Amino acid sequence: MAARGKKKVPSSAQGAKDKALKDLNWEILEDEDVGSIEKENSLAWKVLTLSQVKELKTLDPYDLEARLCEILDIDKHTSATNWNEGAMSDYYVSGFWWANSQQQFDHRQISGFITLLQNLWKNLADEQKSLLDNINYLKETFVGNGMGSVEEPVPTGGLEFFSVAESTLIMNYIQQTFFQHYAMYEFLHTCEQDEVIISRDLTIEVLPPAEAPYPPPLVEAIHIEMFEGSQDVESEPDLDAESVVAQEEPAEQLDVEAVKDILASVSADQLGTVLHEVAKEKFTEFQDEIKDKLRGRENSYMEKIEKIEKFAD
Repeated sequence: MAARGKKKVPSSAQGAKDKALKDLNWEILEDEDVGSIEKENSLAWKVLTLSQVKELKTLDPYDLEARLCEILDIDKHTSATNWNEGAMSDYYVSGFWWANSQQQFDHRQISGFITLLQNLWKNLADEQKSLLDNINYLKETFVGNGMGSVEEPVPTGGLEFFSVAESTLIMNYIQQTFFQHYAMYEFLHTCEQDEVIISRDLTIEVLPPAEAPYPPPLVEAIHIEMFEGSQDVESEPDLDAESVVAQEEPAEQLDVEAVKDILASVSADQLGTVLHEVAKEKFTEFQDEIKDKLRGRENSYMEKIEKIEKFAD
């Protein structure tokens, strides 16, 4: 008779503890509190502490990038030109934003997820593991998820606080982001980036060497006698406003009187002749302009009539 295997039943004590951890209000806890209640092999709080997760959850994408680069020791200033630093910054910021804003993970889950992302990155960058090795590591981290609490402890990979559905979402996300571009990340860590040095030559013109009697500028002073002797132009005396007006008024009066004398010497016939010539000249220009416009209109109408006749034929 075949031996009957031992039936595994849920442990109420272990189940109550796991449920209590899941239902904790992480906002009221401190970093010292989570260290005493977390399992030894858990991936939570390895990279990001509870206080850091609280801070990062309140930031917008731009401040999030700056703070994450500071925590993870990524040089944000060179991320725009250094491929490796830029890829790391995008890798972590995108992962955190996905976990927090899109999936609404809690503080513990976000910290464990960032630890997972860092381990995958280090496997590639430091240990130079292949894609297959990293896929196997990802599977190992989710061992025991969804199996529940049993009398005999089940080994876990450190991410037991994720449900089966959440584990599937994480694996799909990593597959579509990190694993899909794995060859590119390998290239970043195995090939050296070309260093481009941008420089600019500037030509600065300086003053020629000073010769006597003028000293070099900003080097030494000159004697007051030499300075006063070089001032050949004497300043004109200041004139007040009344004197200026007094000088200008006679000129204006002379102009008015001269115009009156000129008009008095012109007869009515001469004035009429001048006006007639001026008017004739102006009207001639106006007539020529009107003729040109009429000729243009006539030509355009003739072209339209020819087109209509051709179309009628």
